[in-house]
Amino acid sequence: MRGRPPLRPAAALGVVVLASITAGCSADRDGGSQGIPGVTTAPDPNAFVPGTLDEATARPYLDGLVTNFVEGGRLAVRLDTEPAECVAERWVAVLEPARLEAGGVTGPAMADITLDLLRQAVDIDAPRAASMIDGFADCDASYEEAFLESLLVVDQVSLRQQVCLANALPDDVVASITEALLAGEEAAAAAAAQYGEALDLCAN
Repeated sequence: MRGRPPLRPAAALGVVVLASITAGCSADRDGGSQGIPGVTTAPDPNAFVPGTLDEATARPYLDGLVTNFVEGGRLAVRLDTEPAECVAERWVAVLEPARLEAGGVTGPAMADITLDLLRQAVDIDAPRAASMIDGFADCDASYEEAFLESLLVVDQVSLRQQVCLANALPDDVVASITEALLAGEEAAAAAAAQYGEALDLCAN
C-alpha cells in the first residue's frame, strides 16, 4: 500500500490553497424571479455586495463549481451537494460570470480550476475574498471542515491527522489564511504560526 507523505505545511495546505503560508460595486437588486440571489447586503461600506445572478449566464459556472466542491481537492474545499450549490451561488456572484469569461474561464472549466488559476484569471480583492469565505457560514457550512475534508480526499492527511487538526486549529485560523491568499496578501503572522503549531502537533 502506498505510504502517505509526511504532514508538512505545504502538503497539508493542499495543492494550492495555502501553498505559501508565509470592492465593492453597485448591485442590481430588482428582486426579479429570473435571477439567483447573491450575498445579502452588508452594512460595512468596505464589504463587497454581489448583485443578482442571471440564471442563463451563471448556470454553467455554478454547475462547474458544484462539481469542483463535491469532488474536493482542487480548490481545497469538499462539500456535499446541497451546501456546495449554496456556496457556489455566492462564489459565482462574487467572481461574476462576465469577469470569469473575460479572464478566459468557461463554465465547464470551473470543475477543474484551482485557486492559483482562479486568481490568475480574475482579480480578487480583500472584500471579495472575505465575501467568498463568509459564504460558507451563510450556507450553514464550515470552511474549516470543508478544507480538512478536501485534504483527506487528496490523501494529504490521514483520518487521524484530520481529526487532530480539527481539534488543534483555533477557530477561523484556516479561513483567515485562505482569505489572505485569495486576496493576494500575506497571512497574518499569528494565524500562520498557529497553523504551523497545529501541523507539528498532528504530524505523526
